[in-house]
Amino acid sequence: MRLPRLLHRETLTVLVVTTGEPDDDGVPTEDVVEQAVPGWNVQPVGTNESLGDAEVVTGRWRASGPLTEWLQAGDRLRWRGTAYRVDGEPQHYRGGSLDHTEVVLIAWKGA
Repeated sequence: MRLPRLLHRETLTVLVVTTGEPDDDGVPTEDVVEQAVPGWNVQPVGTNESLGDAEVVTGRWRASGPLTEWLQAGDRLRWRGTAYRVDGEPQHYRGGSLDHTEVVLIAWKGA
């Protein structure tokens, strides 16, 4: 009997972007392929609110999951319908039975 995963139950969808030839305006085209990566644990880090000319809310989450060494700073992801960016360099831990990747996800709302 296989026990259910209690800790790493989330799936992150990584938006793998390949840039192509520029369009008529000189802007490189993008081809986006979605790659679902299951087995993540996602926990809140915190939120900040800015009340300048426009209200902006910044949310940050820490995700720990399978070793995903191709994931890079700035990569785009989706989790539970919300778009995020990888904030900073992912940390990859290898060398044993607990190989894994940790990332901080960041999203902005408003403005």
